[in-house]
Order: sequence, then C-alpha cells, then structure tokens
Amino acid sequence: MMMMVEGYDELPEGSMEGNDYSLNSDEFDDDEIDKSANEIDAEGWYILKCTKVIDETERFDKTPSICFNFSVTGTVDGQSPIGSMLYHRIYVATKGGGPPSEGARKMLIKLAMRAGLLKKVKGEDGKLIRVNAATGSRRMDVDMWMKMSQKELVAKATKEEDSKYGDKYRVEYSDFFQLDSPKVATRKVVRDRLGTGNAKGPEKFDVSGI
Repeated sequence: MMMMVEGYDELPEGSMEGNDYSLNSDEFDDDEIDKSANEIDAEGWYILKCTKVIDETERFDKTPSICFNFSVTGTVDGQSPIGSMLYHRIYVATKGGGPPSEGARKMLIKLAMRAGLLKKVKGEDGKLIRVNAATGSRRMDVDMWMKMSQKELVAKATKEEDSKYGDKYRVEYSDFFQLDSPKVATRKVVRDRLGTGNAKGPEKFDVSGI
C-alpha cells in the first residue's frame, strides 16, 4: 500500500520519500510551470492566446519590460500543436528609465494597434489620433499592456537567426494581427477558425489604420 507523506515542507526539491514516489506539489511557482510546456518549434501562422502578462517594469536590475505568455489555440498540419508556448517580451524603457528609441516606440505603437489596445478616433481638429482603447488617453501605460491578457491574435512565427539558445522562434511586432484583419483573411489557420473555407480575401488591403 502506498504511503503518502503529509506536508510539502517535508520534501526537498526534486526528492522522493522512500519508495512511494511522493513529490513536493509546491516545488515550482506558476511561471516555471507555464514554461514547462513545449515551445513553438516550427515556422508558420498560428492563432495565439495570451495566457499571462508579466510586469517586470519595477526590476531595477533589468531593462523595464513586459512579457507575454502565448499559447497556441489554432494551428495547421505540419506546425507546432495546440498548447505550444511562445514568449514575447517588449521593452518599455531603457535600463536607466528613459524612453525607448524612436524605432522601438514605433514598434510598440504598431503592436498596440494590431492587438486592439489602441484605436483611432477623431481629435478636436477632426484629424484621426491614436488613443488607449480602454481609457481614451494617449498614454500607453502598463495597465494598457496588462489588457493583452486573454486576447487571441493571429501571428507569424519565424526562426531566430543565430540564436545562442538553440532553435528559437519569435514573432515580429509587425506580424501580429487581429482575427478579423483582412491582412490574414486568406491564411488557412484563420479560415479554419472562422469557418470561411476557401474564401478569398481582398486583392488589396487598406493597412493605414494598423
């Protein structure tokens, strides 16, 4: 008969008690468990759901950043399966706390627009301006990025060149799209999800707003 050990404190990390194969159920924190799933290991178009947003802007030993944990919820044959993970990190300031470079700021705006965190509205002069979709403010703050949680986006994963960590895959800022974007209407993973079969998308796309 198997004897179970009472109390997780009695089990050190990675140990087993006697021969009953008891393990410490609280050995790892949630982030470590999330990252135990297989990561995307094939290029292609996926539907990704943001399962967690990690705010690391207060870690003064590192460049202020926010990390998005994405899980594959839509895929096609020959690509990574449902449940595979992808981790995307954005840097919202320099290590000293200053603003990112102009190029980096443009990429952040593009990602926020693609994810629906920003939207365009008419300003007082009638011109279109970008504002926080939740607050109407022009501020792109941490609270805005936290609203990425549970969003589903279409994304193109590509293999990183010369990665020092082996085969790694990433998504460029400009390769995230909302499910209803005409830019991805003809992608099989999108047609499968939306049930549009072999429907063809428009020959030309208006991307002025994204």
